[in-house]
Amino acid sequence: FRDVRKTFEEVGDALNVLTALDNIGDIQLARGDLRTSEKTFQEVIARMTPPDRDGYPYYRLASLHLLQGRVGEARREAEQAIAMFTATGSAVQYRSEALMVLGEVLQAGGDLDGARREFQQSLDTRVKLGDAVLIASSRASLASLSIEEGHPSEGEAAVREALSEFEKEKDVVDLVGGYIDLSRASLMLSRMDEAHTAILQAATLARANPDPALKYAVTIQDARVKGAATDAPAAPARGRDALSEARRQLQSVIAEARRLGYVSFACEARLALGEIEIGADSALGRSDLEALAREAHARGLELISRKAAEILNQRGRQSS
Repeated sequence: FRDVRKTFEEVGDALNVLTALDNIGDIQLARGDLRTSEKTFQEVIARMTPPDRDGYPYYRLASLHLLQGRVGEARREAEQAIAMFTATGSAVQYRSEALMVLGEVLQAGGDLDGARREFQQSLDTRVKLGDAVLIASSRASLASLSIEEGHPSEGEAAVREALSEFEKEKDVVDLVGGYIDLSRASLMLSRMDEAHTAILQAATLARANPDPALKYAVTIQDARVKGAATDAPAAPARGRDALSEARRQLQSVIAEARRLGYVSFACEARLALGEIEIGADSALGRSDLEALAREAHARGLELISRKAAEILNQRGRQSS
């Protein structure tokens, strides 16, 4: 893509220079180089001329800034991308992707109804386009949201349908996300073997992928499955080993995610670790969750903030 960019610059094709830069930014993001990717997409925006109404770099920045825990910026950028695509009436597929990104931002911000609205609008658009994989991706996001809302059985059924489509297309990224959600639903339904099998499948698929976000999501869910498998205080040696491994996994994600700037994943890992620690009646777990609730709220990561507060409230009710 750098070679292509150079060629287009030599012949004065400014539009395709920007397309090449978009592709370079995507690769940098997939490799975990958030800072460089951000600069690349900002360069695209800076070089766009007034007639250009391309929302692509805006919603890609929105995804990036959500990873960095910059929820307010992410929402503005996703909304701007949608407005740009709507104004031109073109690039319908990309508009549907921008709607998905806005849904993810709203979900992270705790607005689950708003997230469902955007995911559904994206699905409606994709049904008209007739792209089976895109349709399955939107349905998978709605299924994941159902699990988040406390409806694991409903979410599980929809995830399984989406997974069959992803399997046909060998869509690794969506397959990993689907198996993570399948594990989440199984865990909520207390089907431990199924939860373990699903996350093992996700881990196998993600192993060769360089995207840190994919690996963090798998590791966090794997640690949750290990942490839920046994009750720490009365655990046999094998159970204590699993909890120890879960702690190690989450601490590793927290350290690396902070180093690379993946604030959202660092907070999610802290939430999972705090849940394990408070389950072991750890004062450290309580203080960490209290700090997380404050910090996540300050960043606009309301869903994580609320979950941390709810874990603390549940523990308080149990203690009283």
